[in-house]
Amino acid sequence: MLELEDIKKEVWSIACKMLETGDNEPINNSLLHVILSESQQALEFVCLLEDEFDIEFDDDDIDLDFFSNFDDIAKKLLIHTNGSASKTQI
Repeated sequence: MLELEDIKKEVWSIACKMLETGDNEPINNSLLHVILSESQQALEFVCLLEDEFDIEFDDDDIDLDFFSNFDDIAKKLLIHTNGSASKTQI
């Protein structure tokens, strides 16, 4: 079973690779603003997440709030990959 922190680190890594930046820096939510600044980038990011975690987001899952921080993205991925997230995991 995947843990929230592991998912968050993987999402960070995917975002850094996509934008060709180093992932050695501390996780910084401003990277999501860069991704969101271009709709094609945002779509590519969502597709990369779906491919990496072998899931498919519902249209309702993807909105501006989705790109607000890495914690929320990791929580949504945890729910999709594990079926549901317990309070101790979130």
